[in-house]
Amino acid sequence: MLTENKLSKYLLYAVGEIVLVVIGILIALSINNWNELQKESVLEKEYLINIKRDLQQDADQAAIIVKSKIHQLNIIKFLEPGFKLDSVYMIENIDTINFPFLKLFHRENSFRSTRSAYSSLIADGKSNLIENKLLFQKIQSIYDEQYPRIYSLYYDLKRKENSSSSTYSYEKFHWNYQTIQKAGNERIIADLANFWETAHYYCTFLDESIFEMKKIIKEIDVEIDK
Repeated sequence: MLTENKLSKYLLYAVGEIVLVVIGILIALSINNWNELQKESVLEKEYLINIKRDLQQDADQAAIIVKSKIHQLNIIKFLEPGFKLDSVYMIENIDTINFPFLKLFHRENSFRSTRSAYSSLIADGKSNLIENKLLFQKIQSIYDEQYPRIYSLYYDLKRKENSSSSTYSYEKFHWNYQTIQKAGNERIIADLANFWETAHYYCTFLDESIFEMKKIIKEIDVEIDK
């Protein structure tokens, strides 16, 4: 009986030791998991902060490009009343007299996205860190769908600008607004209107992209503040 009593106590002690070890392991694992989750949360916010920074730079860049084309769009509207121009781009009392005709053939700088943060997120295989999957889809759509469309529109614009510059190489350096008005050359006006119609659509698409970027920036702010 004494032997059995000692064995029972030993078994209870052994089970108790095992339970304590298991509890210790579970606590350690929980702490480790918590630490890992904290690290992932910090890393997620770093990625989002950097993506937000890049999107803001892109939005600012796109806005500058649109602004640089508004004057020319209004000049074309004066030359060709049938030219469709959104009211948001209309300028009252525009100066046409001192406008250099060469500018109607001038193509401004192209849009170049700042995508280092997004590219890093994808290359590192860390996209799963973004807990808000809908937000990630919107970010992905901007970089993988919206931006390629912007580039495509620009290259179409570039092609038409090159064609116009080549066709009217003399006029663009020697004519001014009054010259083309007096000449009444419908072909030149039509070709210029065609080129700037593409530019108008390019501006419209850039503005739509800016709107989407700013929406995503606001959503990123919400995630960062959680």
